[in-house]
Amino acid sequence: MIIIKIIHTILFYSIAVVTFIVGTILTIPFAIIAREHHKVFQFSARAWAKMLMLISGVKISITGIDKIPKEGGLIFASNHQGALDILILLAFLPRYFRFVAKSSLFKIPFFGWYMSVAGYVPIEREVSTSAQDHRQRI
Repeated sequence: MIIIKIIHTILFYSIAVVTFIVGTILTIPFAIIAREHHKVFQFSARAWAKMLMLISGVKISITGIDKIPKEGGLIFASNHQGALDILILLAFLPRYFRFVAKSSLFKIPFFGWYMSVAGYVPIEREVSTSAQDHRQRI
């Protein structure tokens, strides 16, 4: 049973990486011509997350999503137990949003560039004011 879980995990992450790269390459031309290119990348990320949630087979039950306002400022907070909560937020929140993420993720080739272009905000976990420089972009 443990071998099956390991194989499933390896396959899932392999699919995630390959589809992320292919999806990003396909998204770039649309983002270049779009006025709000970060929304194009976020739309692509939402589609990618929905596909991965379907492939994962994880069952999600959501309540109260209809109470989320369509406009205005909001902060969504996740307890971030693992990578799955990122996919869940991307796939199921009915609004465009941007993540605040640790700055080291922005140094990962290609992935870090994607996060920057999508408008995500890097922060230094040790420095509580590090996100202030990015307020204008949000």
